[in-house]
Amino acid sequence: MGSPEKRLEDIVKGLSPEEKAKLVIEDLFRKEPVLTASNRYKMLDALSDDEGRRYNAVLDRFEKLKSNAMTLGHLVDRARRQLLMRDRALWYERALVELEEAIVFDPAVANPFLMKNANLEPGRPLVLQVPLATLRLGVWGKKGRSPVGNASGVQLDERVVEALGLHIGRVRQIAGEMKAVYQYIVEASRSVGLDFMEGLATMIVKEIAEYDRPLIEDLLQGEDGDRKEKWWPNESIFPVERRWALVWEEIEENEETARRVRRDPDDWVPVSYDREIEELDGRFLEVMKDEAASWTERERPVRGAG
Repeated sequence: MGSPEKRLEDIVKGLSPEEKAKLVIEDLFRKEPVLTASNRYKMLDALSDDEGRRYNAVLDRFEKLKSNAMTLGHLVDRARRQLLMRDRALWYERALVELEEAIVFDPAVANPFLMKNANLEPGRPLVLQVPLATLRLGVWGKKGRSPVGNASGVQLDERVVEALGLHIGRVRQIAGEMKAVYQYIVEASRSVGLDFMEGLATMIVKEIAEYDRPLIEDLLQGEDGDRKEKWWPNESIFPVERRWALVWEEIEENEETARRVRRDPDDWVPVSYDREIEELDGRFLEVMKDEAASWTERERPVRGAG
């Protein structure tokens, strides 16, 4: 029986150029690589010209996959930024809902404020004006007094509703591009047997795909027993209405982004980048120079700049 080194050489010798390239690539991520520097040198030295081209083709595909995984991560970051801006408004709305519930269901507050308040007008709700929203509590009359209606009494300002629509609209546009890049990575990684790259892309995408789950309807279906068991590792703190939510399975792949990434995986630009540049209306250089000059030295995040 030969030494472990000899047995490894025999195993590697029987691998195809594609399998050898895959072994070298996966070694980059192993805590204890299978191949030593000497093993790699002997393996590469034994390749014929044709085998070398096949070997390099896998390495080239891997570099394209890495580059596009980074682009996918950047798109995820942009989508997350829009979701966080959306969340600021939703958090405010949620706080007002909890304030409404506290006023209505806490007897110490509800009795003097709602039930025994001489200033209440018959047949009209108690209206509270708060920044960027209106809060309506109860409908008052001689009969059937009720401190709470069928729906929430919180009504957001039109400007807030418009901002919510803008943010989730942008998220959905970016998600369509994410789907296109993700699909390319899945197909390209499977074509060369680099399944771990598909796993990496899946992990990146799930950060956004599961951001808003479960929805309110998911929870209701669970209570009725109709929903199959499902685990959302990134469950939102409170459920989001479908109109403001990113529902991943309803997003269509952006066809133009898909065309671009397949045509030139090395050098392509997401469609959303084009839109942002177009919005500058030919003033890209001027705007960027203004941005560079807009912060004082104290505010700059870069240290040591002259």
